[in-house]
Amino acid sequence: MDYPQTINEINQEWFLKRVALDKKEISYISDKETFRTRLVGFMTSSYYKRSQLIKEGDILFAYSFKEWTNEVRKEVFDYPTWIIFSPEKKINENPVILKEIAEKVQALCDDSPASKEEKNIKKLVTEYLSDCSYVEIPSSLTGGELAYLSIIYRHLNQNSEFHLGLNLIIANHSLSSEVIYLPEKYWNESFKKAYLNNELI
Repeated sequence: MDYPQTINEINQEWFLKRVALDKKEISYISDKETFRTRLVGFMTSSYYKRSQLIKEGDILFAYSFKEWTNEVRKEVFDYPTWIIFSPEKKINENPVILKEIAEKVQALCDDSPASKEEKNIKKLVTEYLSDCSYVEIPSSLTGGELAYLSIIYRHLNQNSEFHLGLNLIIANHSLSSEVIYLPEKYWNESFKKAYLNNELI
């Protein structure tokens, strides 16, 4: 796949789509369609910034490298996932870098951290009840590139075909510290086809 062209096309298409989103669609993307989901996180600042994030955020590649649920049938429940992403153009045009960073982060979980920052990353990845957003990954694991770790939920009603690997997120740190998955109904056709056929990195 031509990743530079793909991420550029996705953002161009999203720019046109987001200006025409109605309240119902924003509610859907925000995961606020039901009474139960409207209550989740309602006391956090990110909850109230989510609509703005959707209207003004960018689409970035994210590498999802871990998921967790204590349910036997994970396909019927929402659950947390661990992702690595970057706002840098260089990385979004070559997301293999995200995969390489994810591999180093996972390897760290079996090693002794060399610094306080690495120890913190290991803790966030190994403890199932961790919660974090925009935690900068130490340069020792990124080769000097800017990359972040966040834990975000995969929502069944939005991403029924979700699997680990390359995914699409809505993010903009200047707007919100929250990161959310772009629902699959808004993917462009080339990405969707490659994703469903496991043709991505």
